[in-house]
Amino acid sequence: MTSKPLFGREFLALCAITFLTLCNTAVFFNFFPYLLSLGFSTQETGMLIGLYPLTSMCMYGGVSRFITSKNACVIMVIGLLITACCGIAYQFSVSMLPLICIRIASGIGLFFTMASCMTLFVAVIPPLKTGLAFSLYSVAMLLPYSIMPAITEVTQSWFRSPATMYMLTALFLVPTAVFATVNKAKMCRHSSADKEPAAEPLVKSGYRHNLLRVQVAGILFINASYFFLFSSLFYFLKGYGLEQGIANPGYFFTIQMGIMVTMRLFGSRVFDLYSKEHLILSALLITGVGYGILAVGVSGPLFFAIAVLFGMGMGLCIPPLNALMYLNSEPQFRGYNANMMMLAMHFGSFAGPFGGSWLIATGGYPAYCLGTIGLILLAALVILSLVKWKQPVAGESQA
Repeated sequence: MTSKPLFGREFLALCAITFLTLCNTAVFFNFFPYLLSLGFSTQETGMLIGLYPLTSMCMYGGVSRFITSKNACVIMVIGLLITACCGIAYQFSVSMLPLICIRIASGIGLFFTMASCMTLFVAVIPPLKTGLAFSLYSVAMLLPYSIMPAITEVTQSWFRSPATMYMLTALFLVPTAVFATVNKAKMCRHSSADKEPAAEPLVKSGYRHNLLRVQVAGILFINASYFFLFSSLFYFLKGYGLEQGIANPGYFFTIQMGIMVTMRLFGSRVFDLYSKEHLILSALLITGVGYGILAVGVSGPLFFAIAVLFGMGMGLCIPPLNALMYLNSEPQFRGYNANMMMLAMHFGSFAGPFGGSWLIATGGYPAYCLGTIGLILLAALVILSLVKWKQPVAGESQA
């Protein structure tokens, strides 16, 4: 069997679609203060923010196994169009019920797009370059969170409402959907050729047994924990910065994501050379130090200096975590487990704003930071236990 090139057109197309889709998530950097300005309470705001990833999480749990290489491109286009329509609808919605409907529909659109991308992605990447592949793909997932908060800060005075920016960003998904439709045959080419024959007819008990394996369940928990940290930081940092009297706190993410992207572009070989478990443990501990510093209260230049620490910690975690799931998955479950990682991501993205808003309402930002440190310590214990329970994957030769 000939090895597949990593930088094929299909890989680059999936990265581009992922980038534009997540720009429509990252543009909501100021959604928390925007909702508060509309008169919603802190808890109501946390609920509205969390509905989006909660809906995607439910879709991943119930629908992922029905997305195959044969229908992924069509479902992707539908998801892009749903997400575009929802982004435009924010311009006309300021009350609870319409916003609930938009957030739920947005979650469905995100699921259709990202689950389809991941199904095609795992069929394209070469098995011996998983760390590099997930590292580069994660760059496409990170760049929106580096670019959009800065654009939001610069342009906030240009528009009467942040909803205008949400609408303008969503309009880019319409030509993206056209591109995906025109290039459907090319993007699905490798996936159709390389699909595992046994992947489609597996019974439900097989999926349950797969998810109950110690390695798979542990990796999913760590992934959910990471995105609890990531999403809550993303939505609450502006409020933290304003409380500390910091101007333009959105530049924190420009610095953080710049570090993360740099690490994944120029240090991507590290993810295949060193123990993935040890890299993940290091990432968690570095991130924990960052939250510890935030807990005591920082302002001025030190606030932005902490962004470097978060960039190092969070930049080091996801590529080896995704590669670890790939390597610990039986071949017929690799596509399914990749989408379960997305489910865990959305669960963490829901729990972060929802749980974090309650922590902030109860004890302010220090309580939120201490809560995240406790979660980090628990995730560190899980990754240590995975080293102890390390087992060979069925059907894979051990190099």
